[in-house]
Parts: sequence; C-alpha cells; structure tokens
Amino acid sequence: MTARDYRIWTALWDAPETQALARARVGLAEIRRVHKRE
Repeated sequence: MTARDYRIWTALWDAPETQALARARVGLAEIRRVHKRE
C-alpha cells in the first residue's frame, strides 16, 4: 500500500458510514466463520 492509498483509505475509514459498513462486514465474516466451524 502506497502513502497515497493510505491517505485515501484513512479518509474513507474516518467517515461514520464507512465505520458502520466495516463493522457490519466484520460481523458478517465472523458469523460465516462460526457457521463453517459447526
């Protein structure tokens, strides 16, 4: 990841809607992982 990518990423990451989306995606990934294990 270049410095420019990092700046863009952090700017996007700071957006509240991005935070909510990221949490939702992490939550979904966690649910899928748990289901696979069962």
